[in-house]
Order: sequence, then structure tokens, then C-alpha cells
Amino acid sequence: MLGMFVLLPFALTLIGQGLAWLGIPVIIVPVAFIFMIIRWIILFYMFWYLGFCIRESAEGHFRAPDTLAPDSDDGIGETIRQTLMILGTVAVCLLPGIVYYLRRGTIDTNFWLLLAAGGFFLPMAMLSVIMQDGLWGLNPFRIVVSIIRTFLKYCCVVVMFYVPIAIIACFMVYFSRHNNAVTNLLFRAVFVYLLIVASHMLGRFFYNNEGRLDWF
Repeated sequence: MLGMFVLLPFALTLIGQGLAWLGIPVIIVPVAFIFMIIRWIILFYMFWYLGFCIRESAEGHFRAPDTLAPDSDDGIGETIRQTLMILGTVAVCLLPGIVYYLRRGTIDTNFWLLLAAGGFFLPMAMLSVIMQDGLWGLNPFRIVVSIIRTFLKYCCVVVMFYVPIAIIACFMVYFSRHNNAVTNLLFRAVFVYLLIVASHMLGRFFYNNEGRLDWF
């Protein structure tokens, strides 16, 4: 999975840079278009895979799946739908902070508070949307009640969900300024790995607290 999500885009970048160095427009333009499509497919598949990890862990599996489920009937349309569903959940949770910034045009304490509040609700909202397979999982009343019922455990999940990812993201931003391809590739791989771990952890949280959540 890491090879598909990290190494393959990196290899496409190297090939594209090699073709650009050759300077043959007839080859560069169609190849660049094909590579762009491949990158989008990889990105959509990665988001689908994160949702798949949540569902698998919620069923009691201890390890993230190494590949697609053999009996999976999800096609490209379902992959796109679930990806848009995940991105839509992120957008809804971060929307108050985004709207505040667009209206005020400034980053102040209120902006960070709105962003932090949205980030606090995001893991539960993501879990609800994935497990109920639809944006109706964004029911704010159900999300708030679910957080109250599992408050202490959920707070631990939120901390474990964000802290490693935030640390790696900071390292990625720092090393990207030095333009070290190998270091950037390494931290990108760790970042994607932590996303997979976070997804698996959300699923385990549902598995251990299904009775308290009482969604079904």
C-alpha cells in the first residue's frame, strides 16, 4: 500500500522530470496528462482505502488490509463516492474556521478555536459517516451524544489521532524547504503510514465501544 501511495507517485515524478530534461513536447504533453490521471486515481484510491481500514478494524480485524478485499464489489464509482464522502466530512468540520477566515481575512484566536473545535469533532464525524455509509452520519446531535457517551476514551483517540500526524507534517514542511527528495519521500511515507494507523485506530474505537455508541 505504501508503495502504491508513495513510491509510485515519486517514480512518476522522476520520469516526468527525465522527460522534461529531454525537452520533447510531443512526448511530454500526453505523458504529463496520463500521469496526472494516474495521480488522481491513486489519491482517490488512498482515501477509499482509509475508509476500508476503518470498516475492517470496526469488524474486529487487528491488522490493516494488505490489499483489496477479495470479495469487494467496489468499483471506480464507489471509490470516488467514498472519497468525496470523506473529503466532504473534513470540509464540513473545518467549515466554521474557513468561513471565519474568509469573512475576517485574519488568523486570530477565534480562528484557531473554531479550527480546533472542528478538528475535535472530525474523528467521530468521520467514523459515523464511514460506518453509516453516507453523509447522513453527520447528524450533529448523534455525534455530540456519541462523544459524551465515550468522552474519556474519545479524548484519547483525538490525541493519538492528531499528535503523530501533526509532528510528521511539521517535519515535512521543514524538510520541503531544503528540497531533499529522499528525506521528503521518507517523511511522506511515514505520514501516509500514520494515516493508515489512525484509520485503523478509529475502527478499533468503534469495535470496543459499539454498545455505547448505539448507532445500529
